[in-house]
Amino acid sequence: MNLYTDAMPRHSTDSDLDEHEASVLRRREEHGWFVNLIAEDESEPRFAYSFGLYEEFRHPEIIICGLPEETMRQLINDVGARVRSGTEYGAGDRTGDLIEGYTCMFRGVNPLRYDRTCTWAVWFYGNRSFPTLQLFWPDKQNRFPREPEFSEQLRHCQPDLSEPPASA
Repeated sequence: MNLYTDAMPRHSTDSDLDEHEASVLRRREEHGWFVNLIAEDESEPRFAYSFGLYEEFRHPEIIICGLPEETMRQLINDVGARVRSGTEYGAGDRTGDLIEGYTCMFRGVNPLRYDRTCTWAVWFYGNRSFPTLQLFWPDKQNRFPREPEFSEQLRHCQPDLSEPPASA
């Protein structure tokens, strides 16, 4: 049984949309996915996530944290272009194809995190029954946040979204 079969995505022609929602959905339909950027606040780093990859390609959505907005947008768009060309990424996968000279890693995101991270995706799909991968980027020594020698200055930039939130 596929956990992710109940998705009922929104479309730009839905009658209950405001102009901003319809505009976002038109751009998503044109490109296959949309990248939403979220500014950092006092408790969370900035982050970006996709919605539409699962609808168009049956590939998990992507979320990335802690890099400059344009870098995160470009990384998600690069993943989307690779997915469109047939590449598939899954939890635990590593790739050197996204950031020159560095390896990136993917981990699954716990759906209990979606309400604070992937709000437009939840709205788009009408539920939390879609897969999402967190794209982790390494420090300059090609280490990841869960590794003991990872740069302490960067650790707060990439919260691990694979676990349920503390309040769950």
